[in-house]
Amino acid sequence: MSKTSGIQKITVSEHALERWFQRSATPGSDPALAWDDAIEIYGHCLEGDEVRYHALSETVLIRKTDTLVTVIAVTDAKWTVRIAVSHLDEMAM
Repeated sequence: MSKTSGIQKITVSEHALERWFQRSATPGSDPALAWDDAIEIYGHCLEGDEVRYHALSETVLIRKTDTLVTVIAVTDAKWTVRIAVSHLDEMAM
């Protein structure tokens, strides 16, 4: 599990911000701060330079270069994403 992407400050695209408000369990919080608290996931089959899971908001956050480009609700995610997130629970045990 990694929380270090080498990105000092992530930019949130307009699209990602809209998706955050639509899909996050905590839409009043800041998606850039959620990114900082999120844990990188693997084996998700999503396109991006880095993908992280944020448990509190129940979302998957996708970064390309230094920009958060979209937000996916875990409940609506494809099965490969849900499996990647479930592996985090297994690792915590």
